[in-house]
Amino acid sequence: MAHRRHAALLVSTLALSPVAGAASMTITQTLLHTLESKGLSAVQARSAALVASHHYRSQALQPILASIKGIPRLPAHYYSHGTLKGRAGTGLARVLTSAFRNHAGPARVQSATGAYTHAVAQGAPPQTTGQLLVSALHHGVTAPRLKALVANYLRRYKAGASAQNALHKAKSTLSRYGL
Repeated sequence: MAHRRHAALLVSTLALSPVAGAASMTITQTLLHTLESKGLSAVQARSAALVASHHYRSQALQPILASIKGIPRLPAHYYSHGTLKGRAGTGLARVLTSAFRNHAGPARVQSATGAYTHAVAQGAPPQTTGQLLVSALHHGVTAPRLKALVANYLRRYKAGASAQNALHKAKSTLSRYGL
Protein backbone atom coordinates (compact mmCIF):
# COMPACT_ATOMS: atom_id res chain seq x y z
CA MET A 1 0.00 0.00 0.00
CA ALA A 2 2.80 2.45 0.90
CA HIS A 3 4.52 1.60 -2.37
CA ARG A 4 1.39 2.68 -4.31
CA ARG A 5 1.27 6.00 -2.43
CA HIS A 6 4.92 6.71 -3.25
CA ALA A 7 4.34 5.78 -6.88
CA ALA A 8 1.25 8.01 -7.05
CA LEU A 9 3.15 10.87 -5.43
CA LEU A 10 6.02 10.47 -7.91
CA VAL A 11 3.65 10.40 -10.89
CA SER A 12 1.78 13.50 -9.68
CA THR A 13 5.06 15.34 -9.07
CA LEU A 14 6.32 14.50 -12.55
CA ALA A 15 3.00 15.53 -14.06
CA LEU A 16 3.09 18.93 -12.32
CA SER A 17 6.68 19.76 -13.31
CA PRO A 18 5.85 20.84 -16.87
CA VAL A 19 2.93 22.90 -15.57
CA ALA A 20 5.21 24.72 -13.10
CA GLY A 21 7.82 25.20 -15.82
CA ALA A 22 5.20 26.57 -18.21
CA ALA A 23 3.96 29.01 -15.58
CA SER A 24 7.52 30.13 -14.93
CA MET A 25 8.13 30.61 -18.66
CA THR A 26 4.96 32.67 -18.99
CA ILE A 27 5.93 34.96 -16.10
CA THR A 28 9.48 35.27 -17.47
CA GLN A 29 8.12 36.20 -20.92
CA THR A 30 5.80 38.77 -19.34
CA LEU A 31 8.73 40.16 -17.36
CA LEU A 32 10.79 40.36 -20.56
CA HIS A 33 8.07 42.31 -22.38
CA THR A 34 7.52 44.60 -19.39
CA LEU A 35 11.23 45.41 -19.19
CA GLU A 36 11.28 46.19 -22.91
CA SER A 37 8.23 48.44 -22.49
CA LYS A 38 10.11 50.33 -19.76
CA GLY A 39 12.88 51.16 -22.23
CA LEU A 40 15.46 48.40 -21.92
CA SER A 41 16.87 47.02 -25.16
CA ALA A 42 15.94 43.45 -26.12
CA VAL A 43 19.35 42.19 -24.97
CA GLN A 44 19.21 44.06 -21.65
CA ALA A 45 15.63 42.92 -21.00
CA ARG A 46 16.46 39.29 -21.82
CA SER A 47 19.49 39.32 -19.55
CA ALA A 48 17.59 40.90 -16.64
CA ALA A 49 14.63 38.52 -17.08
CA LEU A 50 16.93 35.50 -17.03
CA VAL A 51 18.66 36.73 -13.87
CA ALA A 52 15.26 37.30 -12.25
CA SER A 53 13.94 33.87 -13.23
CA HIS A 54 17.12 32.29 -11.87
CA HIS A 55 16.93 34.05 -8.48
CA TYR A 56 13.15 33.99 -7.85
CA ARG A 57 10.56 31.23 -7.97
CA SER A 58 7.63 31.82 -10.30
CA GLN A 59 5.23 32.85 -7.50
CA ALA A 60 7.83 35.33 -6.18
CA LEU A 61 8.16 36.88 -9.64
CA GLN A 62 4.55 38.11 -9.63
CA PRO A 63 5.11 40.89 -7.04
CA ILE A 64 8.45 41.75 -8.67
CA LEU A 65 6.66 42.07 -12.00
CA ALA A 66 4.09 44.39 -10.41
CA SER A 67 6.85 46.59 -8.96
CA ILE A 68 8.58 46.81 -12.35
CA LYS A 69 5.36 48.00 -13.96
CA GLY A 70 5.64 51.02 -11.65
CA ILE A 71 9.07 52.15 -12.91
CA PRO A 72 8.70 55.83 -13.78
CA ARG A 73 9.66 56.94 -17.27
CA LEU A 74 12.55 59.30 -17.86
CA PRO A 75 12.10 62.47 -19.93
CA ALA A 76 11.67 61.88 -23.67
CA HIS A 77 15.22 62.95 -24.63
CA TYR A 78 16.58 59.80 -22.93
CA TYR A 79 14.75 57.56 -25.43
CA SER A 80 15.30 56.69 -29.04
CA HIS A 81 12.43 54.78 -30.66
CA GLY A 82 11.13 53.70 -27.24
CA THR A 83 14.49 52.35 -25.99
CA LEU A 84 16.63 54.11 -23.42
CA LYS A 85 19.76 55.58 -24.94
CA GLY A 86 23.27 54.48 -23.99
CA ARG A 87 24.22 54.88 -20.36
CA ALA A 88 20.66 55.52 -19.16
CA GLY A 89 19.58 52.07 -20.36
CA THR A 90 22.76 50.42 -19.16
CA GLY A 91 22.40 52.00 -15.71
CA LEU A 92 18.78 50.93 -15.30
CA ALA A 93 19.61 47.39 -16.46
CA ARG A 94 22.50 47.19 -13.96
CA VAL A 95 20.29 48.39 -11.10
CA LEU A 96 17.61 45.83 -11.96
CA THR A 97 20.00 42.89 -12.33
CA SER A 98 21.74 43.86 -9.10
CA ALA A 99 18.40 43.94 -7.31
CA PHE A 100 17.53 40.52 -8.71
CA ARG A 101 20.91 39.03 -7.80
CA ASN A 102 20.53 40.31 -4.25
CA HIS A 103 17.02 38.83 -3.97
CA ALA A 104 15.50 42.26 -3.38
CA GLY A 105 11.84 42.32 -2.52
CA PRO A 106 9.33 44.27 -4.58
CA ALA A 107 9.65 47.37 -2.38
CA ARG A 108 13.44 47.50 -2.79
CA VAL A 109 13.19 46.92 -6.55
CA GLN A 110 10.65 49.70 -6.88
CA SER A 111 12.62 52.01 -4.58
CA ALA A 112 15.91 51.41 -6.40
CA THR A 113 14.47 51.93 -9.87
CA GLY A 114 12.44 54.93 -8.71
CA ALA A 115 15.52 56.50 -7.11
CA TYR A 116 17.52 55.85 -10.28
CA THR A 117 14.98 57.39 -12.64
CA HIS A 118 14.40 60.35 -10.29
CA ALA A 119 18.11 61.15 -10.01
CA VAL A 120 18.76 60.78 -13.74
CA ALA A 121 15.69 62.89 -14.58
CA GLN A 122 17.10 65.57 -12.25
CA GLY A 123 20.36 65.61 -14.24
CA ALA A 124 22.58 63.16 -12.35
CA PRO A 125 24.86 61.08 -14.57
CA PRO A 126 23.31 57.64 -15.23
CA GLN A 127 26.60 55.77 -14.83
CA THR A 128 27.52 57.01 -11.35
CA THR A 129 23.89 56.88 -10.18
CA GLY A 130 23.75 53.25 -11.27
CA GLN A 131 27.07 52.51 -9.53
CA LEU A 132 25.77 53.98 -6.29
CA LEU A 133 22.56 51.97 -6.36
CA VAL A 134 24.32 48.73 -7.32
CA SER A 135 26.67 49.19 -4.39
CA ALA A 136 23.79 50.01 -2.03
CA LEU A 137 21.78 46.98 -3.15
CA HIS A 138 24.82 44.79 -2.69
CA HIS A 139 25.19 46.05 0.88
CA GLY A 140 21.51 45.41 1.65
CA VAL A 141 20.34 49.01 2.00
CA THR A 142 16.60 49.11 2.73
CA ALA A 143 14.05 50.80 0.48
CA PRO A 144 13.67 54.04 2.50
CA ARG A 145 17.43 54.39 2.90
CA LEU A 146 17.94 53.92 -0.85
CA LYS A 147 15.90 57.05 -1.45
CA ALA A 148 17.79 58.97 1.23
CA LEU A 149 21.14 57.83 -0.15
CA VAL A 150 20.31 58.93 -3.68
CA ALA A 151 18.85 62.23 -2.41
CA ASN A 152 22.16 62.87 -0.60
CA TYR A 153 24.10 62.06 -3.77
CA LEU A 154 21.85 64.24 -5.92
CA ARG A 155 22.08 67.16 -3.47
CA ARG A 156 25.90 67.02 -3.53
CA TYR A 157 25.98 66.72 -7.32
CA LYS A 158 23.64 69.68 -7.81
CA ALA A 159 25.70 71.72 -5.33
CA GLY A 160 28.62 71.50 -7.74
CA ALA A 161 30.53 68.38 -6.72
CA SER A 162 31.81 66.24 -9.55
CA ALA A 163 29.88 63.06 -10.20
CA GLN A 164 32.73 60.92 -8.89
CA ASN A 165 33.15 63.06 -5.76
CA ALA A 166 29.41 62.97 -5.07
CA LEU A 167 29.49 59.20 -5.59
CA HIS A 168 32.42 58.80 -3.20
CA LYS A 169 30.76 60.93 -0.52
CA ALA A 170 27.45 59.09 -0.93
CA LYS A 171 29.18 55.71 -0.68
CA SER A 172 30.90 56.86 2.49
CA THR A 173 27.45 57.48 4.01
CA LEU A 174 26.79 53.75 3.68
CA SER A 175 29.00 53.30 6.74
CA ARG A 176 26.62 55.54 8.69
CA TYR A 177 23.89 53.05 7.88
CA GLY A 178 25.99 50.32 9.47
CA LEU A 179 26.96 48.69 6.18
